[in-house]
Amino acid sequence: PYDPSETIDSDGDGLGDNFEVEIGTDLNASDTDSDGFSDSEELEEGTNPLDAGDSPIVSGLPSWMLLEAIRPNR
Repeated sequence: PYDPSETIDSDGDGLGDNFEVEIGTDLNASDTDSDGFSDSEELEEGTNPLDAGDSPIVSGLPSWMLLEAIRPNR
């Protein structure tokens, strides 16, 4: 099994650079809670970059579209 901590960790997020390249994250973006989403991505999506349990929804859809989909009919 691949251990994400086996390589250099340029941004100090707990994920090795090789692993970040594999999963497509930014090697220089801080990920304080080590959930795979950069702090800036989380702030942009309205989630807490300090809480690994609070991550953006991964669906391929923009967050505004997901919010519209779950909004009750007016």
